[in-house]
Amino acid sequence: MTVPKVSVIITSFNQEDFIGPALESVVEQDYENLEILACDDASTDRTLDILRAYARRDERVHVVTTDHNTGLSGNRNRGLVAHTGDFVALLDGDDLMRPGKLAAQAAVLQNAPTAAGCLHDARIFDSDTDATRGLFSRHAGARGLREGGAELWLNPTYAVLPSTMMFRSRCIPTHKFDERLPFTADWLFSIEVFRQGPCVVLEGVYVDYRQHAGQMTTDSATKGFEEGLMVMALVDARYPELCRLTRTMRAALLYGAARRRFRAGDRAEAVRYARSAALSGGLAGHVRLLRHVLEARWGAADRAPVS
Repeated sequence: MTVPKVSVIITSFNQEDFIGPALESVVEQDYENLEILACDDASTDRTLDILRAYARRDERVHVVTTDHNTGLSGNRNRGLVAHTGDFVALLDGDDLMRPGKLAAQAAVLQNAPTAAGCLHDARIFDSDTDATRGLFSRHAGARGLREGGAELWLNPTYAVLPSTMMFRSRCIPTHKFDERLPFTADWLFSIEVFRQGPCVVLEGVYVDYRQHAGQMTTDSATKGFEEGLMVMALVDARYPELCRLTRTMRAALLYGAARRRFRAGDRAEAVRYARSAALSGGLAGHVRLLRHVLEARWGAADRAPVS
């Protein structure tokens, strides 16, 4: 049987403290037909030097550079343009692959020819102490991984880390990652990939997700909310068959904004956003939203052990 080629796209920007272990975790994978695209977004520290040193030692590592910073989506898109694999896996430059990840995911996709991709869980850990903070699939109230299609990404209780995904090259949308969406391009990308086939779940934890001070900005929640509404508008425009689900997701985003404003003490704004959520979701949308919330709180989704 022909062994499918896997392309791993590692993205980095000023991650000299993390990029070495991240790249090493890919180099040490036991998958034989592998190309590693180390995409650097015009780093100003030693990140690029570290990547080039690895490329000199390992012919599977190819460094993809740019002369100006374009953001994460632009950086990933350069990797997608350069890749030659049948399957594509993503890894952020501060995350770590665990042994056996690529071989296990590739085997799942070989055994599920109609699947658009495969994912697994990730351990969240503190960068300074290495203390485990839980599973990514349970992050922020999410209720675990399930198999399905694009509808999973239109469920407000579902959370997926891009570094856990492997998808078929043929399912990459023509426009790739939307570079207008710095915070939510991976969300839109996943919806578009898994419209084309189901997502299969690989049991187990195969990525370590690093939490550190440099990840978040103070206005990320606001920008993420605004971009989330943009994603819903784009999905409505491109895939009208999903509009029933985007109504539910749009209501959830607006209720989240209302909750943040209430906690900040701005009750008038909270009421304004809650009223908009009520109008946006409609009766059917609110029934679905209530079901998602109840399932997240009392559902019996499987819990993978954290280790």
